[in-house]
Amino acid sequence: MRIDFVRTTLRLNKKWLSYIYLTYRGQNHLNHATEADLHIPHYTIIIWLTTLQLCSFFSLVDPQSTDYCLVISTSNNFNSLCSAQAARQELPPPRRQIILQKPLSESQTIIKYEPTSDKYVADRVDPMIACTGKKLHYTILNLKEGQMYYYDLFAINKQSNLTYPYGSITSIFKSQSNPLSLKNGYGQANLKKLGDRAVFRYKIGRNVKDNLDLFIIPCGGLVDVKIMLKRDTVAVSRKIEGFRKITLKYPKRGERYMIKVLINKTEDSRRTSAVEVYASNKALSKIPMITEPRLEEYISMRGCHSVTIGWILVPDQRMLHYCVETKEGRLKDMGEYKIQNQCGLENRLRKSLDFVTKYCEDIKQENRTVYTHTIQKLKPGRHYIVQLTVKKPKGKTLSYDLLQVNTKNCKKHHN
Repeated sequence: MRIDFVRTTLRLNKKWLSYIYLTYRGQNHLNHATEADLHIPHYTIIIWLTTLQLCSFFSLVDPQSTDYCLVISTSNNFNSLCSAQAARQELPPPRRQIILQKPLSESQTIIKYEPTSDKYVADRVDPMIACTGKKLHYTILNLKEGQMYYYDLFAINKQSNLTYPYGSITSIFKSQSNPLSLKNGYGQANLKKLGDRAVFRYKIGRNVKDNLDLFIIPCGGLVDVKIMLKRDTVAVSRKIEGFRKITLKYPKRGERYMIKVLINKTEDSRRTSAVEVYASNKALSKIPMITEPRLEEYISMRGCHSVTIGWILVPDQRMLHYCVETKEGRLKDMGEYKIQNQCGLENRLRKSLDFVTKYCEDIKQENRTVYTHTIQKLKPGRHYIVQLTVKKPKGKTLSYDLLQVNTKNCKKHHN
């Protein structure tokens, strides 16, 4: 087994974050097992030094036949899973397993391998052993700041009943990361790489107004936001999905606000990958402030080949670019979420070719609030998903909530 270590840094808003990137590739160097028997895939672990996340990327070499166990220790690495289990039960590890780097049959281990949950809370048991089955990621909670941790990965081949060491790494856990500055009132962060949380810093400039407006756009699922001034919490907003504006009253020149963003754990956290934060008037001027994201269908106007929808226009004195796209299908069948991921929306729409109809128009609010549009050239008795987007001139595109509509089931009558 060859282990390649590459230490790299990433620049994010002028902040350098270190991480360790390890690649493990199996090689046929074992005396009593062939590479075909072991089915060793390609495995990668990424450990960010500001947080701790273990991820894996496998090749297509029979991944169904291999399960994995991770050993976490604060004292030393282990050459075998059996010796780690012996240490956990305060038994002397088999001397043969310490000396020989050979795969062991499953029957030679002390305990059976039962898959654990996706997360493990660090406790007083050392070493900790987490068997994940075939899952390709694992998260460890409640690690101690500044503590050195030793990680050993073991693979269990279910066809040959062999258990073998797969790779090792040591790392000092550091949870604290420097706040990200909102340059020109804008900032973004990859929450997955920052331990499901990010902290932004924003300083009130010279042009102080009565209110400070913050615009939060989570990428994917739900986030919670806490805004602090010095050590005091001035605002809390939970379960933000899609986008949300937060208003702070009477900010003062020179004040520094800390904006803490965390992935909301009540939702499937894998949906949430990043977050965008807008603060200054210049940054906010690029965002169409949707006050009511819901679309409504006028069911009484439903036809065999058309449906009519209505929405609340964005309050703005300029012309805004609205587009209505319709594609055939059902939200529940296609795995679509009613609230769209607003991050990278323009690129996704540009690449999308599965719409049935598309209509765009530049609209100014003026004296009207509600706008209606009839979608035509649809097929009778079909289900459609309607998406409405709005874009500011030289600004950002946002989407209203998706709407499920149906056409009338009209049958032709033959004489």
